[in-house]
Amino acid sequence: SDSSLAYSGDLRLHGPFGSQTLQSLEMMASQEPDLLLCEGTRIDDNDRSSEEDVKKRVLEVARKCKQVIVADFAPRDVFRLSTFHQIAKELDRRLLITKQDAYLVRELRRVSSLQSLLPSIDEDSILIYVDRKRSGTYRAGDYGTWEREFLTLSNSVRSDYVHDHQGNIIACMGFFDINELIDIKPKTGSIYIESISEPHNEEQEIDVERLNNWLDFFGLAKFHFHSSGHACAADLKSIAQRVRPKRLIPIHTEQPSLFRQIHGDVTLVKRGQTISFSG
Repeated sequence: SDSSLAYSGDLRLHGPFGSQTLQSLEMMASQEPDLLLCEGTRIDDNDRSSEEDVKKRVLEVARKCKQVIVADFAPRDVFRLSTFHQIAKELDRRLLITKQDAYLVRELRRVSSLQSLLPSIDEDSILIYVDRKRSGTYRAGDYGTWEREFLTLSNSVRSDYVHDHQGNIIACMGFFDINELIDIKPKTGSIYIESISEPHNEEQEIDVERLNNWLDFFGLAKFHFHSSGHACAADLKSIAQRVRPKRLIPIHTEQPSLFRQIHGDVTLVKRGQTISFSG
């Protein structure tokens, strides 16, 4: 009760809401925190690629593609969805999203600060993909209650539509949607753009191998363009300098000792260890 503690959470200084992160850091600094718990996922990485970098690199590849473009990004990464929506509009294509994406975007647009970032699910640039389930006949009973409202919207489409309009679509489909390509039947020249972090455990490496086998089967060229949701080393140093805590404790990092290069008073806490601190 006699000390103040600040917690960074996972953060980055770029992206659509980068300015809000900076405002939060200034507010932290104004409180003169005794202790800062700071994430350090990328304390050993100085890659400063941003959402704009992702957009630029994807556009360079996508402009050359005359068939369907499959975009794979994290299921709830609405910032990346927004980036691909911008790309689709620049290429005069329509963005094909899953029913899950449509539900999430519709609900998040209730937040006023997100309305300018996210598209309305009924605008002309958006298509909603209806996959086949159970009976394979698209009957309403095959789908969960929440899904059924998306089955008959004017912009809801099936695999045959995607197949017939491949040059006009960017399809947002992740690892667990890859089997939809069986019905879509991508034509020669189609590409797969992976926009997620690299695998960081053995199970994910196996998933990548499985994905690559599918892409080889369908003849899709694979590209990887990503921008992390975690601050790089230089930005973590900037964060520590802005907040100016009396003491810093690294969390969520495999290289906690590197924080000693960016702050004068760093405490490394080992698993199971308890520390006491008084401001």
